[in-house]
Amino acid sequence: MEELTSLFQSYCQAFDDKDAVAISSKYTIPCAISDADGALVFNEHSALLEKFASNCKRLRELGHQYSEFVLSEQRQLGKGVAMVDIGWRVYFTDRSSEFRCLYIVHKTELGWRIFSAHLYAEAHSK
Repeated sequence: MEELTSLFQSYCQAFDDKDAVAISSKYTIPCAISDADGALVFNEHSALLEKFASNCKRLRELGHQYSEFVLSEQRQLGKGVAMVDIGWRVYFTDRSSEFRCLYIVHKTELGWRIFSAHLYAEAHSK
């Protein structure tokens, strides 16, 4: 499932670049995201893009430097559907924050894309 690692490497880079268009391109429409903004379902790409534009603005304001991830578990759930559990560490100017996220990804004509993202471990700073 090397393709899944590649998806999340490019997803991580898109966050590091604070590129809302690139981030949103990693998702299917519709999709669901449960994070600090709440549990949200996106039926239009424009709304998803708006969410990530806001997130990128907030990351810039917080002094985001870069992010790292560890893909701790991946499991094929069926034809073209997989579960991926990732640990994230996000570095800011004066601290870092860690959290975990569970993703359900679907294989599309564009490759693997995120159908749902659920942040399930509270972020904490170091």
